[in-house]
Amino acid sequence: MKIAFNRNSQKALSIQKYASSQNKNSLIRNLSNKIAKIEQEISQARSELLEVQMAGIKAKLSNDKNWIQRLEKKFYWSQIKESSCAHRDRLIFLRQEKRRLQIELDKLNGQYWIKKIKTWLIFLLISMIILLAFWVILLGLIASLYSLPVWGSILLIYFLIQHRSRNHLS
Repeated sequence: MKIAFNRNSQKALSIQKYASSQNKNSLIRNLSNKIAKIEQEISQARSELLEVQMAGIKAKLSNDKNWIQRLEKKFYWSQIKESSCAHRDRLIFLRQEKRRLQIELDKLNGQYWIKKIKTWLIFLLISMIILLAFWVILLGLIASLYSLPVWGSILLIYFLIQHRSRNHLS
């Protein structure tokens, strides 16, 4: 067992026993359980949002034959919008919470910097591909502009030959 110095809130030092493996394993299990629970909540929120949006589509496609049905449609539509926004906000919050817990779990597992470097490399690769595509398109445009006089002279010669052959045949 290691002995570590720990700072209290009063900025005083105290000596505590540090059990890294037990503490770390329990934290990892706790975070994994929280992430699994949040994933279930995310899937439930997705299905609820999908149901609300399906109800919105049904309300949009319903035939409004009289003013009562139009009034009812407006009322339901406002309720559907509010419910959809609430579900969307909840889903965004749950995803942010899952991301935060996943970062903590990755830090405990030692995977944080590996994943961070992977995302940087993927971003760098995608930006290089976009720049390469832009460069190829730009070079193609420049090449086509430079080849316009050549193609123009070829077309001019072709039309002159066609015009001469028509004059000789007539």
